[in-house]
Amino acid sequence: MSPLIRDEADRTLLAWPAQLRPLALVSGPAQLLAAAACLIALAVVFAGNLALGGGDELGALLVLPVLAAAWLLSGPMLALVLAVAILNRFAAAALGLERPAAAISSAVAIALAATAGRLAAVNLAVSVRSAARATMIARVARIATSAVSLQEVLDGILAEMAREGLRGGLIGLIDERDRIYPAAAEGDLSEEVWNSRIPVGQGIMGTVAAEGRAVLISDLDDPSLPVRPVNRSLGSNSRLKSMLVVPLLAAGRVIGVIEIDSGQPNRFDQADLAVLEQVALAISGAVQREGALKLADVLLQKRVRELTLLLDAARELAGSLDPEVVLGRVLSGAEAALSGGRAALIRVNDDQLIDILEHDRETIRARPLHLALAFAPPALLRVMANAGIQTSAESAGSESELLPEGARSCVWAPIRVGGQLHGVLLVSGDEADGLDPGTLRLVEGVAYLAGLALGNAGRLELERRRGLELREHADRMANLEKIKADFLKVASHELRGPLAVLRGYVSMLADGSISDPSVLQRILGILGGKLGEINDLVEQMLETARLEDSQLHLQLRRLNLAEIVAGAADRVRERVDENHRLVIEGTETQVPVLVDQARLTTILLNLIDNALKYSPNGGDVGLRVAVEAGFARVQVSDEGLGIAAEDMPRLFTRFGRIVTPENSHIPGTGLGLYLAREMARLHGGEITGISAVGKGSTFELALPLAAEKAPAELTATKT
Repeated sequence: MSPLIRDEADRTLLAWPAQLRPLALVSGPAQLLAAAACLIALAVVFAGNLALGGGDELGALLVLPVLAAAWLLSGPMLALVLAVAILNRFAAAALGLERPAAAISSAVAIALAATAGRLAAVNLAVSVRSAARATMIARVARIATSAVSLQEVLDGILAEMAREGLRGGLIGLIDERDRIYPAAAEGDLSEEVWNSRIPVGQGIMGTVAAEGRAVLISDLDDPSLPVRPVNRSLGSNSRLKSMLVVPLLAAGRVIGVIEIDSGQPNRFDQADLAVLEQVALAISGAVQREGALKLADVLLQKRVRELTLLLDAARELAGSLDPEVVLGRVLSGAEAALSGGRAALIRVNDDQLIDILEHDRETIRARPLHLALAFAPPALLRVMANAGIQTSAESAGSESELLPEGARSCVWAPIRVGGQLHGVLLVSGDEADGLDPGTLRLVEGVAYLAGLALGNAGRLELERRRGLELREHADRMANLEKIKADFLKVASHELRGPLAVLRGYVSMLADGSISDPSVLQRILGILGGKLGEINDLVEQMLETARLEDSQLHLQLRRLNLAEIVAGAADRVRERVDENHRLVIEGTETQVPVLVDQARLTTILLNLIDNALKYSPNGGDVGLRVAVEAGFARVQVSDEGLGIAAEDMPRLFTRFGRIVTPENSHIPGTGLGLYLAREMARLHGGEITGISAVGKGSTFELALPLAAEKAPAELTATKT
């Protein structure tokens, strides 16, 4: 420092030991020791006067301790020493060791000497301090113009300021998002403060950056402060009591701020402000001259890397709309943003962390968490509370379960799809000094792209489902159109025959062609049969419609199946010709079932009627009632035409009539077996069939037995 100071007196004073410089002992234990030494010296002089019996030989020595106090000590201590010295002279006069006039003269001389010494000390102290600060500013200017990199400039200037007592310095620069981030710091700065960002216009530093004027805060706890500090309780910020902030100006624009702080209130004054403004000029000049190009080059390289990684991530994410593939590429892109880092995706809901998806080479592994939000890491909770991207230092507590072993810093970035939180992207690394703003931007960009990709994948899946639903709807409509066409075809075909007969006989009756009562009686029987066929056809169609509309109601009652089978057999006996024989077995036993009697009779009549119709050459038609494996079973067998095995799956479908040359003359709608099986299923049962061409068929109706405590009557609806 001394070569830059040209004033010889100041140079000499700066060469002295620090304890002997003007006002060097104005506080602390050293001041107390020095004051005690001065008082002891005064006591020794007084004792010497007593021993010599008075005189002026030792009286002149009283001025030396007073001059030492005026040179070194604070004002209160100087006053104490001066008062003791004056009392010394008056005490000597009181003891007769000195004349009163001489004592008064000596006291005045001592007071004048103390005043002169104090003035000299104050002036020289100011001069020394100014010289030291001037030297510091000169060294700062030299650092600003000679350092290799901007970072060296910033670190060197803060170190130089610390050597001159201006500790706790921080230099913050403004990034492209108008946020102040720490570029260099001196002293004990916590990880939370280092990773924090202050928007321009917020807090004390943000206000200085926005308004371009310096601020001196003597007491940060003063409730009357016009601007309140942000992040006051964050990490090492909590110990601050006073601070001084000066803007960094380059080409008329604020590029950052320089700040010094202290844990003591009223630590700084206007002289410190003037010095810091000079330092700010040197820093601004360095940034504008040498550091600007180098910083621009570094930033350009970082931006190129960031853009390259983001473009690669966007390209990868756009390459697939499969959510699983997208998730894998999200984790790969996040790991690329933090070289050597690990990425994971935490899925959350309103009250707990569900699981964590980790990238394991080419696969995604889901690890269940089921961790209540009350025990979640604070950074994750801040992300969920819409606080944006968050950082945290070495893992502890609940974070250790989420981070891989060895992780010392991590980034938490929200992944939002359509404004809703889908999950939290966690990227961890082993850097102890935290993550730089570029890495944070990369992770944030990957998380944003992930939200877009997952949203696109979700929309594609929604469109795919909608397309599938539309296709299914179209298929249903086409099927309904086919059913309608089949219905009309069958209805017109099956109604044509009976209606033709009815029309013919009605015409004959109308013109009087039939007058014989015996013939008329036979014709009326034929007309009744044809009307019954029409009624059965209409009833089958109505039942089919009720099934399709879920309007088929069952009136279930506890009944004896054997009696219902016997009743159905009695109803078809009149249609059994001489070529057929109805064989009934097992109707003597009690077989309790919970059924709708009318619907069950319809099932049995359909099965028996088919057995009679499709055995045109006659033969036995068997009805067998049995109980097997907890089910009541009714088997209806015939010795008729039979059905080919490949046609059996179509047999129970709607309008699924199997037409062959052998049975084409037999009337039928193809609804009978379909209705029979559907109504059997409504009862909790089933109809199955086995058949062979030329050997006949056997159909079995299986119904669950009624429980002992089953209700006597119950209503059920097909749904």
